Amino acid sequence: MVALTNATNCCEQCGAAGDWRVLVVDDDRLLASAYMKILQLRGFTVNSVGSLDEALRFLEADPDRIIVSDIMMDGGSGLDLLKRVTETYPDLPMIMITGDPNVAPAADAVRLGAYDYLLKPVEGRVLVQAVQRACELLTLRRFKRIADKQKLEHQMNLEMLVAERTRELADLATAVDQSADSIVITDAAGVIRYVNPAFESVSGYLKQEVVGKTPAVIKSGQHDAQFYRSMWQRLKSGKVWKGQLINRKKDGSIFREEASISPIRGEQGRISSFVAIKRDITERQRLESIAEAANLMDNLGYIFAGIRHEIGNPINSIKMSLAVLKKNMATYPRETILEFLERALAEVSRVEYLLKAFKSFSMYESPEIQKVDLKDFMAKFLTLASQDFHHRGIRLNLKYKGDRFVALADPRMLHQIMLNLMTNAADALLDRPEPRIAIEVRTLHQRVQILVRDNGCGMSPKELSRVFQPFFTTKASGTGLGLVIVRKMLLKMKADVRVGSEKDRGTLISVTLPEATHDVSYPETHGSDHRR
Repeated sequence: MVALTNATNCCEQCGAAGDWRVLVVDDDRLLASAYMKILQLRGFTVNSVGSLDEALRFLEADPDRIIVSDIMMDGGSGLDLLKRVTETYPDLPMIMITGDPNVAPAADAVRLGAYDYLLKPVEGRVLVQAVQRACELLTLRRFKRIADKQKLEHQMNLEMLVAERTRELADLATAVDQSADSIVITDAAGVIRYVNPAFESVSGYLKQEVVGKTPAVIKSGQHDAQFYRSMWQRLKSGKVWKGQLINRKKDGSIFREEASISPIRGEQGRISSFVAIKRDITERQRLESIAEAANLMDNLGYIFAGIRHEIGNPINSIKMSLAVLKKNMATYPRETILEFLERALAEVSRVEYLLKAFKSFSMYESPEIQKVDLKDFMAKFLTLASQDFHHRGIRLNLKYKGDRFVALADPRMLHQIMLNLMTNAADALLDRPEPRIAIEVRTLHQRVQILVRDNGCGMSPKELSRVFQPFFTTKASGTGLGLVIVRKMLLKMKADVRVGSEKDRGTLISVTLPEATHDVSYPETHGSDHRR
């Protein structure tokens, strides 16, 4: 209570909080009143209730607010409230307060989705800062909802217009004059025959300025020749092309369009014209950036809470060991002193391991992309790794499907990625009957894919949904950063990773890399068994 009172004057000097509402949940009326006073001085609208049931009834009537809740209360735990709120009102940030110095309740709160947690006695400045950050997060989440809604509306409108393309061209010309999307009709040679008013509005060119010319009039120069060759090859084969175009307006400014271009066939089945339906997505991308910022705020709160937990535990253990030694140095035998020192050094090693994981997360900022022969790469990788898996009793199987296996990648990154995936698979096979890991390398259209499949313990749907969340792990000794690092490295190589899993049936991870243009071809392979 003293810390709260002493911080009030500081809070009064920090400025107005704006039109934001807070619900304080605490069965200690004195503390709840102190929290309310500090927040009200900063301009927040604050209400207070004393139990879980009262809080749920209050939120049911008016849920749009930040929640500050004590963890330990008579008549129901704050963690129970946290569970109900994250299930029913997932957008609402919750700040948990605990007087227990043990990190276990705080760690439980973070795992259940708490935005932040504070230790008693709470300083007014710290409380106000936490609530302000939660307000910023709620604002971004609101923008995210708007962005998601507009994205869905755009998709529905585009699908409606695509359906209308199947009508006769005469009817289509009448309808598209009033369309909000740009519509361009060309002949079979790609010469523009018609543009609608939306095209004029977006591009700045009048109809008479572009009819008789090709769409190259709005080219920005940001797509290479191969991009247009691929587009026209698809269109001339009678298929619809969909994608994003970077074009240039008459005034020289650049704009992005989401386009769907369809070939129209005449009576004899030959392509007689092309119809392009395009939408300016500049504003939509701005809203998506806001939504991405909201996701970043979510992750930052989770990351910092995870760091406090992961580093705080070993530091507390070290402090306790050294404090005991200091107090009993004169009386403890040498063996006991060594035992305490070894315990402290083990905790230091744990912190070092976590810091190395952070270093891995930020390393290779500029990958050295080159052609990687995956047959040669996998042979060298398994030569190094198979002995360790053999000692664990794990059977490895490698096979290839296709005829070309050369990818564009950074071999250093790819080695670390494979090591991480294989280690995860091996950990999931602990105490499993007939443990095995199957690796398959296969070629797709302009991509090369590496599949890593195990018959381990697998994950539940809830666990699977969190595999790329920092510090989330299903392993007793894991840091929860491995797959986050894998995903970051693959994004830098313009590649991706996907995870599928079933509880007690195993996990499948697919890594998809860009295919490299090369002159290497391979004979047909029937796979190989790396069991020793």
